[in-house]
Amino acid sequence: MRNYSANTSSKALQAGGFIFVLIMLLLGSLFYHQILRHDYYFEQSENNRIRIQPIVPKRGLIFDRNLKVLADNRLSFTVSIVPNEKVEGLTVSMLADLLDMDTADVEKRAKTNYIGKYIPAAIRRGLGPDIVSILEEQRENYPGITYSV
Repeated sequence: MRNYSANTSSKALQAGGFIFVLIMLLLGSLFYHQILRHDYYFEQSENNRIRIQPIVPKRGLIFDRNLKVLADNRLSFTVSIVPNEKVEGLTVSMLADLLDMDTADVEKRAKTNYIGKYIPAAIRRGLGPDIVSILEEQRENYPGITYSV
């Protein structure tokens, strides 16, 4: 007669060892990605955002009954700060210098118009293309500042 119990226990031991190795590989991979590569994935997630920009329809001229223009189309931009993207001590002071405003006033408007940390807070409306061209040309110097029409 054969001894089946010895053969069965060695196979069970081999299967258990194989499963143990697979679980250790899985835990090692989890440790690598969660702990060691945390900074890489955190930066990837911070740069992976969708910014909602509403598209404002263009309006026509509005006349009164004497054909005097009451409302006209003109370029008008709004400069805003994205709270989560601003650099403390740099963004507000640079924007205040550009808009000829006091830094306290810029901070006050940012707090007043705050909706969420990823949603732009309007600082000044009705700006012309000259300010926007400066922002566009020197985008690296104005982190966290956006504009819209």
